[in-house]
Amino acid sequence: MALPPELVEQIIDDLAGDRLGLLACSVVAQVWRPRALSHLFRSIRIRQPGLTRNAVGGLIPVTPCEFTELRKRSPQLLLYVRNLVISVENPYLPLDELLHFLRSVSFPLPCTVTTLKIAAIGPVEWGDGLFDNFADRFPACRRVEVDTEELFPLVDIAKALSLAQELVLHAPSLYRESMPLSIVHLLPVEHMVVPTLSSLTLFNDPLRLNRQFFAYVSCLYACAANIASIAVRDITLHTLETFVLSSNTFSGRIRELKLVLAAKTYLKQEHIDAALAHCTNLRVLEIDVQQESFASVQLVAPSAPHPQLEALRFTYRGLPSLYADSLPPAAWDDWVLASSQIRSVSFTFVVSDGRDSDWCERIGELAKGVFSQTHSSGKLEWHVEHK
Repeated sequence: MALPPELVEQIIDDLAGDRLGLLACSVVAQVWRPRALSHLFRSIRIRQPGLTRNAVGGLIPVTPCEFTELRKRSPQLLLYVRNLVISVENPYLPLDELLHFLRSVSFPLPCTVTTLKIAAIGPVEWGDGLFDNFADRFPACRRVEVDTEELFPLVDIAKALSLAQELVLHAPSLYRESMPLSIVHLLPVEHMVVPTLSSLTLFNDPLRLNRQFFAYVSCLYACAANIASIAVRDITLHTLETFVLSSNTFSGRIRELKLVLAAKTYLKQEHIDAALAHCTNLRVLEIDVQQESFASVQLVAPSAPHPQLEALRFTYRGLPSLYADSLPPAAWDDWVLASSQIRSVSFTFVVSDGRDSDWCERIGELAKGVFSQTHSSGKLEWHVEHK
């Protein structure tokens, strides 16, 4: 008896992280094969020749030659690819083949790659033309991520953003000897317009704290009139302050602001006040707490209400045993009521599958206790997300 298609899809989806299980499903029956292949080939990583083949984070590692052979022999498999990562793990090995691949890679039509990430450990001479003919090669791309030791010229980035709506930038390392003292050569000579970019995520962790990064971002921001969502990840207080000052000219356009706090970060009142004061048209404020060590994260409430804010979101990840110690103090409850436009306050607690329902209920009750007035007014929501 044949299983209903919905049940088959559910079985295969539950095995999304199990490569051996997916391979087995792909040969069970013809109707099982497409769904299994869609998970198996969802993400691939183009790696350097000569390095150990390691499947990291579910990414299938292939060399440029292997990709070319796959495209020739089984092009239908590449139609399942959604995420493409091109990575340089050892910049001291020959890179000509990989860089040529980056400039020329294309997929069979209809191309379904929605995310492109370029990552490199160490200095790389990228050269020009990395994103030439981007719209033809990646017509479905909506997200570009750059995690390299160099900032790319904004003219090149703009080519990738001819389609992509979301850009994720990682700050280059501050301590590399070859880091230039100026970024003038990276900025466009003439005025440039990037109309499609609507979401920008900035990674600037303490080990890479780089002031040039914010000058670069400010120039990009000036060219992208439709950016409405900003996320600042791995922040320190100095990083947040630098971001607020560098975005001062354009911050009136920001509608959504997300702050991701590391475990030892203390968000001081003057910094959250500055962020809210600069983002006068802000509608959504999200605070993502990365509870990764045994130190709780302290969240101090803003000193003044925000006239436009409509939603406040808290997300907790990491060590669930410390979530209770990192909940915002009751002063946030008063601030929410004073900010008359706020319609909802939500908590998301990310936990492992092993957490019992009693714990989930207790953490929810704690959230209700902190935001008792907000809960009474029907604006409080909370839920547990299992990973």
